[in-house]
Amino acid sequence: MQKPIVNMEQSKPNNYQTYILFFSWTVGLIAVLIRLFIKIDLTPIILVIALVDIVFNLRRKNLKLNSLSYKVITLVLIFYAWLIFSNAYSPSLTYKYDKTLFFLANIIFFLYPFFIRKINTDLLIRLYCIIILPLSAYFVYMNSIVWSVRSSSTELFMNIRDAYLVFGIQLGILFLLLLYYKKNIILKVITFSLLLASGARGPLIFAILLSIVYLISQKNIQSISPKIILRTIFAMVGLFFIYYLNANKLGALLESTLRRFGSLVGGEDRSALERVYRLNYAFNQPFEKLSTFLFGNGNGSFGILYEKFDKRSYPHNILVECFFELGLVGLAIFLILFLSIFRKISFKENVFGLLFLFAFVNAMKSSGITDLWILFSFMGVIISLKAKQGSLSSEKDLEG
Repeated sequence: MQKPIVNMEQSKPNNYQTYILFFSWTVGLIAVLIRLFIKIDLTPIILVIALVDIVFNLRRKNLKLNSLSYKVITLVLIFYAWLIFSNAYSPSLTYKYDKTLFFLANIIFFLYPFFIRKINTDLLIRLYCIIILPLSAYFVYMNSIVWSVRSSSTELFMNIRDAYLVFGIQLGILFLLLLYYKKNIILKVITFSLLLASGARGPLIFAILLSIVYLISQKNIQSISPKIILRTIFAMVGLFFIYYLNANKLGALLESTLRRFGSLVGGEDRSALERVYRLNYAFNQPFEKLSTFLFGNGNGSFGILYEKFDKRSYPHNILVECFFELGLVGLAIFLILFLSIFRKISFKENVFGLLFLFAFVNAMKSSGITDLWILFSFMGVIISLKAKQGSLSSEKDLEG
């Protein structure tokens, strides 16, 4: 049975809040394409909208917290306070202040789910299918022709073709939503195909692994009905014939993915090698002094120390970044925060534990700590659901 609404309270869902939640997750992807035509930053807009709704619900006293909520909120604020404190000894002159400001987005998106009455996941999935799938298809198509077709549109696209990771993460989220709620297999095939063609290796691998983990945890692999197996076979055969009849065109769509995976096998992947260099430096440098080992080099210090330039830069692993910039103290706070969330994950209760793990493993490969809006949002949803679990025990946090 499909379970389309995740209850945050015993009341009808405010769908406008689901819209805000959706755009808070996807604003990065949508902004990538909008900036091709309009020079506008959408992130502050969605932040302001979320803040206004928080204030509105605070005035109406629409907030329920328990001891776990207070604990996790306190840990988030302590981590942010330590980040601010580390500005005092950071060698960064300007970027540390930008990073301090940018991290506020994580906190706002973490807090917002506490003020949501209900999350209409059916609406979330529809929005993903209506907005994200077409945008992703456009991205994959343009990425396949950008080198062979010279026009003003392809020249413009060159400015955003490196945003494949943003598209991959969003497609991975949609695929896990479709899997969890047992949506139409055609939607799953389309989403997975776009994820494969996007060239986003990390999201593709992590989506596959977490899908397997989820299916095993639910014992769905042993209980798959013959009807589902038959539909899957027909879908795969149909895709094979489509590919066979359009091999030249579809081959171009997969070229980026094949090239990126081929570079890993061939040992010539510049991106992977650069990340190894960054991780090696960021992990080993703090051991040179007791002070840097305990307290780190300070917020925003990685760019100026590694690249000799005061700018946004990170080692592409949030735990190593915490250790390098905030030391053992900052890393310990973050790990306690993560473990507090991890212990409360249950695939049976809702989909957000699965989405949280997906966002976390991607952040361990490709993100900086100021880019964790989605991860912090999933954290907020998980903890806020636990806070309201008592009043929803008869429905087990889900409404069919």
